[in-house]
This record gives sequence, structure tokens and C-alpha cells, in this order.
Amino acid sequence: MNHQVRNWLRFILHLCIGVCTFQDCDTTLSLRLCRVVRELDFARYHYYDRTGVYRRSRLLGIRSLQGSTLVRVWGRVPLFQPYKITTKLAYWDKRSFFFEHELITLHDGRVRASLVSRQYALSASGDSVEALILGLDGAEVRPECPQYLRCWLDRMELSSKRLRAECDVK
Repeated sequence: MNHQVRNWLRFILHLCIGVCTFQDCDTTLSLRLCRVVRELDFARYHYYDRTGVYRRSRLLGIRSLQGSTLVRVWGRVPLFQPYKITTKLAYWDKRSFFFEHELITLHDGRVRASLVSRQYALSASGDSVEALILGLDGAEVRPECPQYLRCWLDRMELSSKRLRAECDVK
């Protein structure tokens, strides 16, 4: 079963189930975004374990670091409403994995939030994401970068250049 799961490195859809409780709520009695981001961490860890990425990272001494998250909220998750979070690997480059996440309420099947997260692969030896997934089934061909992801990366690069220029001026 584990080998069969790894065959689909790019296509695995991980599922987390949760419910909005009092400790997860903001002042409007809706699910707080920080709780959603925490759930995304668990979803990624589970994904790494199921695909063999975690085992390879331990072997190579590669650590992951949450780089950035893009959040689009479409609606709120009220108190006591069950929800699920789906996670899928959308793309990778030399330094990062890019995951797509959706938060969906179970009672009506509506997508309440869409998120994209970037995970950096860090290693003292300079190993990269490509070294991390080398030999894992499904990693032979890198998927093409989706347009929305390319736009997001371009905008982050523009913002970084602007901030660097402002720091150099002062």
C-alpha cells in the first residue's frame, strides 16, 4: 500500500477533519485563521510521512521551513461546524514545495478558504528539494507551475525588490 501511495507523489490529496470549538473562535464565533494555518502544518507533515519525503529528509539532513502562505477566505466557519482541509502538492522548484489547501465545511460542501503554502527545504550541505524527492515515484517530471502560483511568486519578488531598495536608501 505504501509503495502504491508513493506512485502518486504529486496527486495525493490529504484530508484533515476538524470542528470549530470555542478555543478555535474569534470574537465573531468563527474559526480563526491561525487555527487553519496550524491545521495546514499537520496536513503537510502527514503528506511528508505518507509519500516518503519525511524519511528522505531525515536521511539527508534536510529540514523544512514555512516560507509563506497565501490565503483567500470565501466564507466563515461558524462555531461547532465540522470542516475538512484538503492538501495537495501543486508544484516544486529547486528550493521549495508549493501546497494547495482548501477548507470545506462538511454540512454544505462549500469551500470556505483556499490557501497556498510554500515550504523551503534547508540543508547545510546545500541539498535541495530535487535531492529530497530523488527516487520517489511520481517525482520524475516536475509539474508545470500554475499561472496563479507564478503571479503570486512574481508579486512577492517585486515586493522584496521594493523593500530592499527602501532599506538601501535609508
